[in-house]
Amino acid sequence: MQRLLQMGVLSFVMAVCAAVDAQTVPLNQQKARVSPAWITDGVMVQLWLRAFTPEGTLNA
Repeated sequence: MQRLLQMGVLSFVMAVCAAVDAQTVPLNQQKARVSPAWITDGVMVQLWLRAFTPEGTLNA
């Protein structure tokens, strides 16, 4: 019984994978997603927390 269930699940997974592969468009032909404005106009800031003393000043 368990072997039959395993074979059924395996068959289902293989059928789904085959269907997904048949529907996909090649990556070089897919349209790119549009980036939100906050990504293209944003500023990245990196803080090194170990550079600060317990008082909140920077180590010189």
